[in-house]
This record gives sequence, structure tokens and C-alpha cells, in this order.
Amino acid sequence: PGERRVVFDEAAGISRYKVRKREASRRLERVEQNLLRLMDILAEVQKRLRSIKYQAGKARSYQAHTTRLKELRSLFTLAEYHRLSSQRQEIQAQADALADALAALSSRVARLQTARTASEAELTELERAAHEFDGRILAVSGEITTCQQRSEMLAGRARELADEIASEAARCEKLEARAEANAGEAESRKRQQADLEAELAGLSDRHESLAQRHLREQEAVRQLANRREDEKNGTLDLLRRTAELHNEINTYSIRRENLHSQRQRLSGRAEEIARGLEDLLAQQGALRAKLREADGVIADSTARLEQARRQSADLDGSTEQARAELSQAERRHSALLSRQAVLEEMQRRLEGVGEGTRRLLTAAREGRATFIRGMLGDFIETDVVHAGVITAALAEAEQSLLADRLEDVLAAAGQLKEMLSETDGVELICLDQLPPESGDDRPVRPDGVTACAADLVRCDADAGVARLVKALLGRTLVVES
Repeated sequence: PGERRVVFDEAAGISRYKVRKREASRRLERVEQNLLRLMDILAEVQKRLRSIKYQAGKARSYQAHTTRLKELRSLFTLAEYHRLSSQRQEIQAQADALADALAALSSRVARLQTARTASEAELTELERAAHEFDGRILAVSGEITTCQQRSEMLAGRARELADEIASEAARCEKLEARAEANAGEAESRKRQQADLEAELAGLSDRHESLAQRHLREQEAVRQLANRREDEKNGTLDLLRRTAELHNEINTYSIRRENLHSQRQRLSGRAEEIARGLEDLLAQQGALRAKLREADGVIADSTARLEQARRQSADLDGSTEQARAELSQAERRHSALLSRQAVLEEMQRRLEGVGEGTRRLLTAAREGRATFIRGMLGDFIETDVVHAGVITAALAEAEQSLLADRLEDVLAAAGQLKEMLSETDGVELICLDQLPPESGDDRPVRPDGVTACAADLVRCDADAGVARLVKALLGRTLVVES
């Protein structure tokens, strides 16, 4: 039966559909695995976006405070300028009046000198206040450096999001190709289902014709059987009459011969009828065997048709599910692209970076400050899990500008003065001024220490930056709490 089943499957063309079904099942399993990985990646991206939104809010607050600080600084500078101008005008008027009256009022020269001394003391006090204000400006510049470092962290996370979006786009393209393949296979299954239904209709018509023929043959067999019984009864009657007329043989010899010839004819007729009946019985058995075979073929075709219908329904459901998942993935991909565009725009505008640092970075990009390599945050990378720890350990140093040699910075001192205002605070690190490495710089790790902060940072095989990171984080240990 198993070999016969295989032969029927090959004859009906179902074996290749079974192979396609197994291939489609494996493809659907791979699609489900890819969708699970996609959901995990999207969950991680959403977590990162929440952190980025929080940092973006802090950056906006910092920008608002920076703008307010600039306005207050301008107002204070104008007030001081007007006050000092008024004082200067008053002193100048007094000096002119004293100069005009010097010849006649020599006795008042001492008092005027005393007033001048008092004015100089007041100017000294004003200079001291100006120095205190400069100290406050330096403190605010430190806060600006911190915000610049956070902006660099945002730029690194934006690059990570760009890589993840590219991988999601490739997975969406694979899902679209698989959906198209499933749609084509569903169309072929529908056409095969229509062919099987047509074949089933033909077999049903043939079955009905065979059944009607079988009924006609059975009716003919019954008629022949009745005729045979009649002939048998006639033969018995003739035998009885022969026994009765045995005593009259001599008298009825002519009649006996006639009856004997008639008996021979009837015997031949009976044998002929018996042979015809045997042939009809054999034909009836063959017809019944063909009918059973046709019933088996019809049942097998019906089962295959039902299986093909179920497979077609399963493929339709899988195709619809794949299309829904593909549509959902496309919507998420579009959302990630819009978020990436916002982050790239923020990075392009250097939002959250101090005014002086922004000017120098812009000049370096335009080729006017070739001695500046960029910010430290552009050369280092770390995992999202360790981003907060590295930010705290660097203490706002990731927004420092890097230069290869101190000689280049000193040679461009005039250019730096032209680019920067008096209130701009910029921190430059010259890589050639770093202390030499020593073998015993690594700290001892006591119990409870998970890692050294320098081991959590990647520098893209830049030896100078690696030395700087080791100098900044080489003796910083990371613990659980």
C-alpha cells in the first residue's frame, strides 16, 4: 500500500507539493525567527530613544539657559560700560575744572589729589569685581563642556541607530521577497485545485455511467437465469413424458426419434445458456473489480483534493500574516528613519556644543584649522550599557578638542584669537604632550571590581587617542554599586 501510495502521488503530481510544503514551513520558521530578532532590536532601539529624548530635553534646557546667560552677560556689560563711562566723564569734568582753577586754587590741589586716589581705589575695586565675574564665566564654560560631551554621546548613539536601521531595511526586503514567493505558490496551488476538481467531476460522471451499465447487466443476468430455470423445468417434463411413453416405444418410434432430436437441441441450448451465464458472471466480477478500483481512485483523489485545499488555506493564512508583519515592519522602519533624520540634523548643527568649540569644529571642517583633529568623543566608542559609566568617568572631558602637536597650536594662536571671543572657553589636548606609558600604570583590582573604565572604550586603533584614554581612564575602576 505504501508503494502504491507513492505511485499515486507521483502520478497525481503531489510529491513535489509535499516538498514545497516542507520548504514553505522552513521558510515560515525562518521568518518567525527573524521577526523575533526584529522585535528584540526594536525594543532595544525604543529604550535607547527614550534615553536620547531625555538627553535632548536636557540639551534644550541647556541651550535656553545658555541664551539667557548671554543676554544677562550683555546687559551686565552694557551697564558696567555706562557706569564707567559716567564716572569717567565726571572725573574728566572735575580734572578740567581743577586744571582751569590750578593757578588760583593751588590750595585745593591736595584735595583734588585725594579725590583722584579715591577714584583709583574705586577702579581697583571694579577690576576685582571683573576678575570675580571672569571666574564665574569659567565655571559656566565648564558646564558648556559637559553639554558638548553629552552631544557627542548622542552622535555615537545616532550612528548605532543608523546601522540597526540598515539591517532592518535588509530584513524588510527579505520579507517582501518571501511574501511574493508565497503569493506565487498560492496561485499555483489554486490552479492545481481547479484541475483536481475538474478531474473529480470526470471521475464522478464515469462512476455514474459504470453504475448504470452494472444495473443493466444485472437485469440481463436475471432474465437469463429465469430462462434457464424454464428450460430446466421443460427438460424435467420431457423426461417424465419419456418414462411414461417407454411402454409405447414401438408404437411411437417415429415420435421418439423426434423427441430425441428435440432433446439434443435443448441440451445444446442449455449448455450454450450455461456458458453465456458463466461469461456474464465473469464480466460482472470484472465490472465489480473496476468499480472498486474507481471508488478507490475517487476516494484518493478526494483526499488529495481536501489536502490541497487545506494546504492552500494554510498558505493563504501564512501569506496574510507575513504581509501584516511586513507592513508593521515597514511602519517601524519609517519611524526609525524619521528619528535618524532628527538625530543627524542635531549632529550636523552641533547642538549642545559650546560656541567656541562649535566655531573651531566648523573651521576644522572647512580646512581653516587643520591642526584640530576633532573632539575626543568622535574618536571613542563604547556599548550602550556602559555609556553612563564612561560619561561619568570622563567628567566632561569627551568634548575636549584634540591636536597632534603643541607647536601647531602655538603657531595658530593668532588664528585662535580671531575665531574665539573673550567669553568662549575651549579645552585643547595636545597628544604629543601626554606622559609616556609605563608598565605599572594599571591599578590593582580588588574584589567587587567588574572592569577598568579604559577597557570599556574602543579607540579604532588610534595610538594617540588610546594613550589619552589610558591617561584619563586607566586608573578608574568600575564596580556594581
